[in-house]
Amino acid sequence: MGVMACPSHPNTRADNATPGSPTPTGAIQLFFDAVRAGDLQAMSLAWGTREGPTRDHMPASELEKREVVLQCYFSNDSYRIVGPSADGTGGRAFRVELIRGEKKRITTVSTIEGPNKRWYVQSLDISVVRDFCGSAPANP
Repeated sequence: MGVMACPSHPNTRADNATPGSPTPTGAIQLFFDAVRAGDLQAMSLAWGTREGPTRDHMPASELEKREVVLQCYFSNDSYRIVGPSADGTGGRAFRVELIRGEKKRITTVSTIEGPNKRWYVQSLDISVVRDFCGSAPANP
């Protein structure tokens, strides 16, 4: 079970009718909950750009490959949003602490507002979690 700085709310959960989240932190929660669950469909609803969810703007085969890579690197036993960070993209960035086994890393996650005032995870700093891929989570 993940540790989150903000509680989960029904209006931050992904569903097929409403991709994204009404808040930047909700988008981060959607994304990392989907990663932990191994749910590529839910990841595709939380990951996006100003144009909307990435699934609507990328071929399905490429999207799946990228999500599998993201899942490998960002798989975690728990996470928590630890605070805001600088973001030069016009969105909002947050530092997110990821714990996997004995390893603890803080990465930067950038969010962006898309259509219909819905927020998406736009990018993640993979450099700090490179050693996560290939190591099994403590709580599979």
